[in-house]
Amino acid sequence: MVQYDIPEKLRTVLGDAIRPGGLALTERAAACCNFAKGARIVDIGCGWGTTLRYLQEHHGLQVCGIDASDRLFSGNHNLPVVQADAEHLPLGDSFFDGIFCECVLSLLPSPDNALLEFHRVLHPGDWVVLSDIYLQNPDSISLNEAAIGLRPLNDRPTCLSGAVAESAWIARVKECGFELLLWEDHSAHLRELAARIVWTLGSRDGLMKLFFPRTGSVCDPEAIRRARPGYFLLIARKADKG
Repeated sequence: MVQYDIPEKLRTVLGDAIRPGGLALTERAAACCNFAKGARIVDIGCGWGTTLRYLQEHHGLQVCGIDASDRLFSGNHNLPVVQADAEHLPLGDSFFDGIFCECVLSLLPSPDNALLEFHRVLHPGDWVVLSDIYLQNPDSISLNEAAIGLRPLNDRPTCLSGAVAESAWIARVKECGFELLLWEDHSAHLRELAARIVWTLGSRDGLMKLFFPRTGSVCDPEAIRRARPGYFLLIARKADKG
């Protein structure tokens, strides 16, 4: 089971919704999906349960969470959470009305396998919500070639290690049996988040060390800048027949 341990300093800076856009993007997605009250929702990579609590309290949804790290949700005793791998969900077929997976897929070694699992546990016609990192200029240079630092020691993933182009994300979702309903660029949220971290830590070097704490060499910020990492919100629906 591959785990991504969120740096405690990052939580201190950003709070429990540790992703670009925070709960504003969660609300945007929930409004687009218009879930019925009581709909069954699973949050993959639930972390400290921020999305779970929000969807339960503000939309009246039945929620449960999946996360690979017990450290992340061990304190959320009032929420149904399970330690498990996104690529091997301990959930029944065609059970859920919606899946949220916020800033998680790019961390996984096999995101296609995770998407196939999402497809399996969703009702036909129901929703998957993804938000994640993508490359706005993928032809400039591969991020994994741009910085050896993106291949961390001990094979631990980083936030940028699985970033691909918009077209690749959309193709991946469709190949796993989903119909694309919405793609929105929210890169402004990523820039705002990075600026907040730099402001708090005092330098861009501090930002790089925070995201790549165990790297074997120094990342190349200029190469990463040329690749132009962005952030997206994607909503897709499991095909009625699939």
